[in-house]
Amino acid sequence: MDKRKKTKFALYDVLTLKAKYEQGWSKWTGGGGALYVFRHLPESDKPHSPVAQCYKDRRYFSGVFRTKKPLEFSGDIKDSATKRRTFIIFNFEGKDRMKIFQRA
Repeated sequence: MDKRKKTKFALYDVLTLKAKYEQGWSKWTGGGGALYVFRHLPESDKPHSPVAQCYKDRRYFSGVFRTKKPLEFSGDIKDSATKRRTFIIFNFEGKDRMKIFQRA
């Protein structure tokens, strides 16, 4: 019998698309007025390369990586004080809405 733990995730933020630019980046707003900017990277032949970089309030937040699910991407947040990383999931709910979950 498989006794793997199911990982629990807590809602981190809900984002709404504000603008998408031809130069390869998009601007999103989150709860509490937080500003998220995604810089989309060119396609790579490497299987685990990031597809975007995410900035929250003008500071680097996370790399964005493909997962096996089509509307779901992964990343991680590094806490500068403790140097600990927290796994996160970017889950798209349409073209202009995204939820970010963090491992609880």
